[in-house]
Amino acid sequence: KFTGKVTQWQDNGRAGRITGTLMDITQRRNAEEQVKLYACVFNNTSNAVVILDMDFKVLAVNQAYTLITQFDEEDAKNEVLCSISDVQNTEEIVRELKSSGHWSGELSDRKKDGTPFEMELTLNSVLRSGQSDYSHIVAVFTDITERKKSADDLFFMANFDPLTQLANRAMFHNHFRNALANASRYGTQLALLFIDLDKFKLVNDTLGHDAGDEVLRQSAKRLAKPIRGTDMVARLAGDEFVVLLENIENLRHAEVIARRIQQDFQREFIVHGQSATIGTSIGISTFPNDGLDADTLLKNADIAMYHAKSHGRNSFHFYDKAMNNEVERRNLLEQELRQAIKRHQIIVYYQPKVDTFTFEVRGFEALVRWQHPKLGLISPVEFIPIAEDAGIIKDIGLFVFTTACEQLHAWHQKGFDQLHMAINVSAREFQLSDYPIVIAHLLAELEVDPKFVELELTASIVMENPEKTLMMLNVIKKLNLSLAIDDFGTGYSSLSYLTRFPLDILKVDKAFVREVTTNKNSAAVASAIISMAHDLNLKVVAEGVETEQQLEFFMVRECELIQGFYFSRPLPSDEAEKVLDPEWRKQFEKKARAPRFTRH
Repeated sequence: KFTGKVTQWQDNGRAGRITGTLMDITQRRNAEEQVKLYACVFNNTSNAVVILDMDFKVLAVNQAYTLITQFDEEDAKNEVLCSISDVQNTEEIVRELKSSGHWSGELSDRKKDGTPFEMELTLNSVLRSGQSDYSHIVAVFTDITERKKSADDLFFMANFDPLTQLANRAMFHNHFRNALANASRYGTQLALLFIDLDKFKLVNDTLGHDAGDEVLRQSAKRLAKPIRGTDMVARLAGDEFVVLLENIENLRHAEVIARRIQQDFQREFIVHGQSATIGTSIGISTFPNDGLDADTLLKNADIAMYHAKSHGRNSFHFYDKAMNNEVERRNLLEQELRQAIKRHQIIVYYQPKVDTFTFEVRGFEALVRWQHPKLGLISPVEFIPIAEDAGIIKDIGLFVFTTACEQLHAWHQKGFDQLHMAINVSAREFQLSDYPIVIAHLLAELEVDPKFVELELTASIVMENPEKTLMMLNVIKKLNLSLAIDDFGTGYSSLSYLTRFPLDILKVDKAFVREVTTNKNSAAVASAIISMAHDLNLKVVAEGVETEQQLEFFMVRECELIQGFYFSRPLPSDEAEKVLDPEWRKQFEKKARAPRFTRH
């Protein structure tokens, strides 16, 4: 750099002598260029950079800071860096900076509009030139909100069920193994509750999968309600859940939780404005009584759950070694039941329904049986629930309907053209939306007059979803079939549906029939059912009549039809046809002439 002046001028006006000084400013220029470079880097780096004093007050920020936080430099100056001041271990950070001059970690902060974000922060102390004390702090941070969210999402997907927000199978197994290790180390007990939702498939079939998902969400909340914070609820798959109870004093604790869960599930589920009834079958295994490892305890709780389901549902059972034999039998039956129709092992028996005025056979009830080649005749009480759970009840139901209608057609062709045929309908069949269409096609194909066919439904089926039931019954009624309510008077019954639904027949449950001569209350209920049915122009069938005294009770009260072992057991079709012979009827007509059978 040159600085000078003219000291002598020539005659022509030009400078003749110039004097001055020359200074070498190369180092200064280089320093200035370096400062400009640093400033350029400071303002254009993608990481936020903040210059702080040793009290964490902001002195300068770069453009990236403004882009990330929405604060400009004026907003930030003279303020304490929030992410630092809010940290509980601020003093530890200060000590670390003073001792090593460096600290790094992840912190949370908020943008100017209040939006939270996550940062990865590095702090470095700067020494004062020529001195040993730190004068400034340089904070460099990156917005890692999206990266953290992605990591959290991946963790959630790996460990939680997205529908119910509960722990999934993988997380449950990890937690379960740790809990077992702790229980073994400290000599404590734990209990595992394996929970299956009763009638959940029915909700899916009737209300749709969206409704099913909502039931699962509500179920998760109900399952979590009675447990402690140290316990775990997880969804294994479908409608199967588990509850792990750690460090329990005795089995009574598991029993209390199971009862609370079942009580909570007695409340109706309200889904999209419609009600649904869901129960729970619960199996319980305990450590160390029922197993020492996770797989064994889970298997045994599952076995106990199936035991509860096969013994009436909506109950709970503790695991017992004897249950293994029952589960093995159930698994065997389920496997062989899938082939039973093809192998002609599913057969239909017929039980006559007798007119109490004339003792003529007015019709039959078709009853399904399974003729197992090794186990003999298996009752539907045992295999129908298996068929429902296995999803093959529709095939069995259609087989029974077809076989019974073919037999009815054959008897009509032989001259017994006034016979009726009653056919039972399972809950799973009835709730299928295409059920009326299917039976309409079958009736047309088999050339059976619908007026001679009766569909028997249990009261629980009717009350499962009253609004949809009403719609289905009205459609079926248009086919000219008769509709009967079986087992009336027990279970979940409501008198209101008798006036709303297009019913034709009530069947008095055999539980009342069995006790009409020994229990005044049962006799009163049976009498009231008959009287009420007649007032509603409904016919009455008494099923399970086994004695003359029971027969007399219902004859005197003018019950139209009687069904039971007193007249006949369920019979194969060739034997059932014999009861149509007039000679068969005469043996009962003689008894009916006795004075004790006088009608009112």
